[in-house]
Amino acid sequence: MSNLSKYHVETGKSQAEVARHLGISRSYYSEIVSGSKTPGGALAAKIERATGGAVTSISFFPDASGTVSKATIDMPSSEAAA
Repeated sequence: MSNLSKYHVETGKSQAEVARHLGISRSYYSEIVSGSKTPGGALAAKIERATGGAVTSISFFPDASGTVSKATIDMPSSEAAA
């Protein structure tokens, strides 16, 4: 279960509610929650703020070893996912 999935379970907030708050579509947000899409650095920061820090922006950017690297936050999402 992803950090975002856990956030929704723990808070009872719907994906649609959070997506509206972020100004993105529910379908795109759902892809982020499932891990099939990686948000860019700015959106990851908005998600962190929207979740009150329960989901950190750095959690979206694991490096090649599978650990999270702060350096990848400024990287475009297409490069971070590679």
